[in-house]
Amino acid sequence: MACTLCARICPAEAVAVREGAKPSTAKCFNCPVECEIPESYLGACRRYVNVKGEIQLAAPLVVPRRKPVKPGEVVKEQVLSRPLATGIGGHLHAVKKLREALKGRKTERVG
Repeated sequence: MACTLCARICPAEAVAVREGAKPSTAKCFNCPVECEIPESYLGACRRYVNVKGEIQLAAPLVVPRRKPVKPGEVVKEQVLSRPLATGIGGHLHAVKKLREALKGRKTERVG
């Protein structure tokens, strides 16, 4: 895979991409990385594959079905006991939910 993201964003220009004979690739535009995926290979996310020059999902997206929860039964600690981020960009939702859950609590800064 030749996404060249590191070379494109390096402020010190410490990474260079050598131009050479490239295998047949297809550019994936499903996220900001924009991988150039060789035929029959997976992208950096391992979700998309190049099939004869066309970017396709490597496996169907599976969304688990859960039992509906009544608002009165939800406890914030239980909500945060399972992962909130499930893919690229999902961390923003997780940060928002974490802030809501911790609102009003005394916390210590770590790091």
